[in-house]
Amino acid sequence: MTRLLYPARVFAVTLATVFASLAIACGGSDEPKKPATTPQATPTQGEPPAPPAQEAPPTADPAALAARGKGVYAANCIACHNPDPKIDGSIGPAVAGASLALLEARIMRQEYPEGYTPRRDTALMVPLPYLEPDIPALAAFLAPGS
Repeated sequence: MTRLLYPARVFAVTLATVFASLAIACGGSDEPKKPATTPQATPTQGEPPAPPAQEAPPTADPAALAARGKGVYAANCIACHNPDPKIDGSIGPAVAGASLALLEARIMRQEYPEGYTPRRDTALMVPLPYLEPDIPALAAFLAPGS
């Protein structure tokens, strides 16, 4: 019985050593890593913290705004809506042509704008307030003719 356990132990120890060596070797350089975002000054006592910097500033170029909206839509919306916004999704309706007011109301407050008749009157969509800076880009992507 001891003869069978010994080779398995040697193999396990060798394998662990190889993985440990690879992990150490692939750890990167000794240079300090730069932070992904710009550091913000820590607030002093009684001073409110500074608001986080906006990731992607609004752009005046309609094509660039629509392209950014396409990426935002692909990253956040296609779990419920169809990848083609003109087609109903598995959970959410087609959203092509949605107005800025409709997007803002649904994304920020889980509501419909006053006077709007929804295609599906449901409460399935949850608010996504982190998308607030990207609502104009989404509207540009979903606009008719985009």
